[in-house]
Amino acid sequence: EDCDGEESVVLGDARISLEQEISQGRSEQFDALFVDAFSGDSIPIHLLTREAFELYFQHLKPDGVLAVHITNLHLDLSDPVRVLAEELGKEAILIEHEGEEYHMNYSVWVLVSDNRKMLDEIVFDGWMTPWERDVPKDIHWTDDYSNLLDVIE
Repeated sequence: EDCDGEESVVLGDARISLEQEISQGRSEQFDALFVDAFSGDSIPIHLLTREAFELYFQHLKPDGVLAVHITNLHLDLSDPVRVLAEELGKEAILIEHEGEEYHMNYSVWVLVSDNRKMLDEIVFDGWMTPWERDVPKDIHWTDDYSNLLDVIE
């Protein structure tokens, strides 16, 4: 009730729900889409594949932003997300938040978008975290292939 815009909640597997909407000829055209799903300590891999990212961008406005929550104590998921962004011709920035209690408030997000103005504002406001590597590891995850050994810290 405190939101200025329209909001909706769809229960179930988000990827399946988004695929069903596309198959019915519907695309939500979101300004932002947040991928923030966890199974245990990690985001499920099927949400971090090329096919999943292509689906997300079918549901985003051309200047929309995909926000991917990749916090993990044992895996560095930034490289596969960064590589996917590059493959799709998008830009990606890393945001790490460290709260007072590290294990309670620490979170890592990657923002992926074509919206250079919005990304520049985030960088200017000091929210961006430098990438650990100038060039990401060459990790290409698809629905048919992923390897967690590539991302173990």
